[in-house]
Amino acid sequence: MGASNYEITYPHYSKEILKKEVSKDRDSMISEYGEDPYSGTWGAKDGGLDFNTNTTYNSFNEAFDKICSYSKWDSIVAVPYIDLSKTKSSNEKSNEMIARKKEELQTLRNEKGSLLKTYLTERQSKRKTVTCWKCSEKTKADEVTVSKRCPHCNAESFYLSLTEHKRIDLLKMKIRKLEADIKKREQTIVKSNQKIVAAVDTKISKISNEIYKLENMSKSTTKTSGFVTCSHCKSKINLSQSHDKETCPVCQVGDLQNKKISNNSSKIWTLTRTLKDLYSEKSKLTGIYWLVGGICPS
Repeated sequence: MGASNYEITYPHYSKEILKKEVSKDRDSMISEYGEDPYSGTWGAKDGGLDFNTNTTYNSFNEAFDKICSYSKWDSIVAVPYIDLSKTKSSNEKSNEMIARKKEELQTLRNEKGSLLKTYLTERQSKRKTVTCWKCSEKTKADEVTVSKRCPHCNAESFYLSLTEHKRIDLLKMKIRKLEADIKKREQTIVKSNQKIVAAVDTKISKISNEIYKLENMSKSTTKTSGFVTCSHCKSKINLSQSHDKETCPVCQVGDLQNKKISNNSSKIWTLTRTLKDLYSEKSKLTGIYWLVGGICPS
């Protein structure tokens, strides 16, 4: 049997919320693919979630490599990573400037790729062998690809002439300079977002406390104040006068406790949804996300 990678990116939720989201997504995979231990999805793994938070990785690729270092028999793994390309500024002009520079960057990358392909095609159409610009060793032209390195000295784009190589190097320099400029602007946005992040954190803390109180209230056996509607006769019951009763004092049938829990559950669901939206907003401000997944048996 083999193995395959399966990963999902989430906002930088609290661990509690992330566990619930991962469990929900795993259940969906089991529903679609069954409980096949070799489905190649999270359904092939146990229901556990391991957090590796020793390092916040600097890119998706670094986080992905870390996840792939685990065995296919390990639990699902969650690691935090930074993706500044997803950050947004409250200043639309900053966002527009970065968007334009990313378009310029993509144009340069496309130009570089197109030139490399053109140079190689021309070389292969005219010669049976190509000579490495660095070590001068020859290689059969039909064995060369755009991304292949020299089999003798490992030089990159070894099939280029010196003139072509200089042109490609110039493009690479422009690309590196533009990448550095974009990264610097993205870092500036993250720094300028700190005040907004603090405000979002305050909201997250407030809503988390509200959810905590409601959950504790739902666990209690009785509610001692306020009104609830009887689930059977629909009478409005003042619990301050009937706090010791779990059934409706009017019809003696309706369950007051279930009604109260149902109301709290609805409130908790609404607040949790708002809380998840706030975490999503925070990730866009900070550029920090969770990468969750691993190598799955298939």
